[in-house]
Amino acid sequence: NTKLSASTSNSTVVELALDCLDLSRRAPSGFNAQPYRLLLVHTKSKKEQLAKFCLGRNADRVRDSDCTVLFLADRECLREYKRF
Repeated sequence: NTKLSASTSNSTVVELALDCLDLSRRAPSGFNAQPYRLLLVHTKSKKEQLAKFCLGRNADRVRDSDCTVLFLADRECLREYKRF
């Protein structure tokens, strides 16, 4: 039972997270904007950069996670479709 440090990303966890996120891309969101973009952050340097923008203890959670996901509304998604 080994605890990973924030400097190590567990590649299995990251791969499983990507699979789950791919399945969830079209699911309804709290801000009701589908589809949305997902940004998976898993390297130590990127998690440290992201942590600077977190409130309260969330910065520690980001640093200690194998990966963190940002959900972003895709305001440009309709540009891919032709107009009527």
